[in-house]
Amino acid sequence: MQVRRAVPGDEPTLRWLRLEALADTPHAFGSTPERERARSDDAWVRWIDPGPTWILEDDGTPLGLSGVVVPAEGPAEIVSVWVHAEARGSGAADVLIQAAIDWADAEGHDLSLHVTEGNDRARRFYERMGFELTGVAEARDRDGALEREMRGPRNR
Repeated sequence: MQVRRAVPGDEPTLRWLRLEALADTPHAFGSTPERERARSDDAWVRWIDPGPTWILEDDGTPLGLSGVVVPAEGPAEIVSVWVHAEARGSGAADVLIQAAIDWADAEGHDLSLHVTEGNDRARRFYERMGFELTGVAEARDRDGALEREMRGPRNR
């Protein structure tokens, strides 16, 4: 498996991965399949830039993604992390998150992310990758689910 940064032309792959993620674990994301299906082609182009998005592949088959949103203020935020069931437990998520950490280090950004309350597997994974809970939590707009903020290894 390898991870690569998404480039123009990857929009169909990103759309497919995002819809697969929402079908697989809808509770883990702030969006819905209906919203993502309705995105315009231009909206998918914006996924690639200005913040980076990574695609995990195995022999050209897309198996996962992660992205980073860079707000005007505050830390960059890891978003949309998902790994296909057949790649889970293989270290695939480590590769995706490490790509974001390496990018943030190179660009001088602190990193944050939000993990949905009750998603203990994801929380433990992020802790293993060096993230820590900050004590900040907020209700997600879509469904009121509580999301807990975590900060990355370089910004504690």
